[in-house]
Amino acid sequence: MSIIVLCGHESLSQVMVDGEIIEGRSLQTECAVQEGGAVGSIAFYQKYISAFKNSTCPMYPSCSNYGLMVFSGRSFLEAMTLTADRMIRCSHDRQHYRPTLAYGHASFLDYPSGCDLQGEIKNEFKLPPHAPSLKHKAGRDSVELFVNHLINSEKFHEALYEIERSEFFENKMTVRLYQAKLDCYEGLNDELKGVYEYENDFPDSIKAEPHVAFTAARLYDILDNEKRSRQLISQVVGRSDEHALLAKAYALQGIVEAKQNNKAAAIASFDKAAGYKGFGEHAAINKETLDYIFETKRKSSALAGCLSVVPGLGYLYAGHPGSALTSLFINSLLIYSTYTSIKSENYGVAALCGFFSLSFYIGNIKGASKSAIRSNENNRKRGIDQLYRTNNPLIY
Repeated sequence: MSIIVLCGHESLSQVMVDGEIIEGRSLQTECAVQEGGAVGSIAFYQKYISAFKNSTCPMYPSCSNYGLMVFSGRSFLEAMTLTADRMIRCSHDRQHYRPTLAYGHASFLDYPSGCDLQGEIKNEFKLPPHAPSLKHKAGRDSVELFVNHLINSEKFHEALYEIERSEFFENKMTVRLYQAKLDCYEGLNDELKGVYEYENDFPDSIKAEPHVAFTAARLYDILDNEKRSRQLISQVVGRSDEHALLAKAYALQGIVEAKQNNKAAAIASFDKAAGYKGFGEHAAINKETLDYIFETKRKSSALAGCLSVVPGLGYLYAGHPGSALTSLFINSLLIYSTYTSIKSENYGVAALCGFFSLSFYIGNIKGASKSAIRSNENNRKRGIDQLYRTNNPLIY
């Protein structure tokens, strides 16, 4: 049996989701599952057992799909230890995982290294693009009025069609319509296409226009291209004297610098934004958030691994108490089962229990080390998310 779970680029395939085949599902990753005994066993579980449990895995990808991923391109022992670690962590300490709606219901993102599913994350802090109504401004082009209305109604496909109709049939494109085009791509979560058109299709004079450049900088930030976003923000600051736009640019620059771990530059940018009307009241919150991001004591992954000699202790140090308790229970149970099987001379069962015991023990050590890293990353992401939550209502 050959089951394709995840494909190289963002291609469409049949995807097994705990007993259910989802047609035409798109998952963005570099992992592909090959045939094998372990894969066949997991597939059997998904088709004949999981489908009838009347329950869903709280993690994304589910534990069985996680197992399918790691058994592709990794050694059997490594895949076993990674799967064991995931089973220990499943459903526990959810505050350390980002939420996603990729399965159609709320679940928590946790994928193997090398399998990037970030595109599946629902960004709860990203606001839809907003456009000025322009109704009070006489003489404005009616296409601009209509496009802005569609954008504010979150009808981004329709707005994009109207812009392209105006460009194709009337050869009439204004600065606002170019900016609106980027707004539409952002609203459609197709920022990559937006920045591609900005770089390759927009006239140089339009690319240099501050409002358009700022919108492009926002798209680059969503794509985590902080270098290019910073370049465009500098371009906006150097060319514009509009206070509202400068305030937005400095606020976005503060977030970009924080994502690049430049605390001093982030503070300086937020201080500049605070000098403009509407932004000063958030200065204290931004400062407190930056202190949280950069001053919170980091966990040592090496120490977490060493402490895991006692099963669960490393998870506890990393701030995963639920996983710690599960690790202690499972490892103790497997060690006891191995011991009693040897004592009763049931060596076949002893070998099987010993193998699983070793897998879960090693998984407990490796998993605790990664949990310490995850704890550090989670603290940083929580702080960055707070910066977005504080500043996005003003940036948009």
